[in-house]
Amino acid sequence: MILYSETYCILLFTFQRRVIEGTRRLAIIKIRLTREAINFQSHPPPGFKAYFFEPHFLSV
Repeated sequence: MILYSETYCILLFTFQRRVIEGTRRLAIIKIRLTREAINFQSHPPPGFKAYFFEPHFLSV
């Protein structure tokens, strides 16, 4: 029984650590994507903003 509980604790610990690492990774990805979206909004590729947001696009 002692052995069983020790293995259970070890498994639980590694699982928790993996979950924490996974959430940290997701948070890093989220921050990166947000940063890229902000960069894209402030510096869009040439012609992107003009093509999609100018009135001529609607009148074509």
